[in-house]
Amino acid sequence: MSNLINWILLIFIFCFIGCGTQEQKEIKRLVKELQHESTEISSKAEETLVKIGKDTVPTLIQALQDRGVSFQVEETLVKIGKEAVPTLIPALQNRNQLVRRRAARALSRIGKGAVPALIQLLQDKDRNIRRDATWALGRIRERSEDAVPALIRALQDKDAVVRRAVTFALAEIGAEDTVPVLVQALQDENQYVRWNAAYALGAIGKKAVDAVPALIQLLQDPDPILRFSVSGALSRIGEDAMPALIPLLQGQDPIARAHAAGALGEIGTPDAIEATVEILPELIQSLQNPEIRDVVAGVLGQIGKDTVPNLIQVLQNPDPEVRLSTARILRQVGEGAKDAVPALIQLLQDPEWEVRGAAAEALGQIGKNAVPDLIQALQNPDPEVRGRATKVLGQIGPSAVDAIPGLIQGLQDSGSDVRWKTAGALGRMGKDAVPALIQALQNPDPEVRLSTARVLGQIGEGAVDAIPALIQLLQDEDETVRGGVNTWTVSGIVVEALEKIGTSEALKVIAEQEKEERLR
Repeated sequence: MSNLINWILLIFIFCFIGCGTQEQKEIKRLVKELQHESTEISSKAEETLVKIGKDTVPTLIQALQDRGVSFQVEETLVKIGKEAVPTLIPALQNRNQLVRRRAARALSRIGKGAVPALIQLLQDKDRNIRRDATWALGRIRERSEDAVPALIRALQDKDAVVRRAVTFALAEIGAEDTVPVLVQALQDENQYVRWNAAYALGAIGKKAVDAVPALIQLLQDPDPILRFSVSGALSRIGEDAMPALIPLLQGQDPIARAHAAGALGEIGTPDAIEATVEILPELIQSLQNPEIRDVVAGVLGQIGKDTVPNLIQVLQNPDPEVRLSTARILRQVGEGAKDAVPALIQLLQDPEWEVRGAAAEALGQIGKNAVPDLIQALQNPDPEVRGRATKVLGQIGPSAVDAIPGLIQGLQDSGSDVRWKTAGALGRMGKDAVPALIQALQNPDPEVRLSTARVLGQIGEGAVDAIPALIQLLQDEDETVRGGVNTWTVSGIVVEALEKIGTSEALKVIAEQEKEERLR
């Protein structure tokens, strides 16, 4: 009898193992199908895995280390949801960093259901686990009455890597009751923690007004990144920070003054801007200080056209970095900087290529108000100036239609770079350039005719009026080998232009041309 019972038990065990093994094989097959090139098959596999639920989680976690399928695996784990949490938590201790990171991200996306387990991990002995759990809590972003106190306690962690993760998490959660501990974190020995603490206070915004005194003191900190973070935090706190910021504008410390002005510029209210305008000469002078130049440039760009008369003079500064910053400020001012156009045109000949480029970008942002001066620049004896002026006119586009006659002349420019940029500029003018381009198709210079045909192709459907002239060019018997341009080149470019125009008439001509080619 006992032997019979033993046999029955053995059969039961073998069946259990066999069934379990078969189920695991099926799960592995489905996980593999997650990366199938057929969306239908991969979606069906994901749907089946989600239905099976928690039994699939160990295999899915193992697959997280496979870069080819990790995204789909993570999506599947998130859809399984709370059932996956108990198995995902141990995965934060996996030896494979990729698995740990992706498990943490999956937990963060599962949401509040993962919070209790993640809070427990904040006490783990392994700093990497504490860090990843903290990171996941921050990514959840849903404020939890349990998570915030636990994170506040974790801000006292002995490891700076964990404290840094905590300040990040608190920034993401943005809880008002974290302000006192974040103010303390502004004095942390680790610079990354200090930066993140300032960022977190800015993320909390207006409700972090109690942090203003501590933040104001740090505007004079020797760490430039911390100063920048603090200035950003003060700007996000907003108008409530203005009473503390405005007095700094009259102070003797140029660094604190610049960052205070930067914060006021970001706040952007009329009163904030007016306060910065009152110290405009000091701000202009500060452009020569490389430590705060970028901050000052941002402020001056926000003030706008009121800065232009002063900035025109600064464009002549002997320091190329100052000229570069000034041109970039004028680019930010845009249309309001029209009075600076002549000075910017002069900078197109600056010895520094970055300055020349910034001047061109500023002219492009000023737009149509820069067009008359740019047209004159098309006659400049320096081919680089002509080329830059041409490129800017193209960037301005249809608003620069008055430049079309001058640009048409540029198709014959002695400089190949100028000719190339001219073709591009005319193409951006659109259909307004077509009448002048049709005339250019009659130019005796074959290179000009070819360039014109290319431009008409760029314009495309808008160049429909040019079809007869293009057909004429295609059929011109005089298009023999001249100046390096042969009949094959002409026909190819004209056919391409007709294709891009794309009307039935144009396509008919192309078909006839192809037929003639076959008969030859």
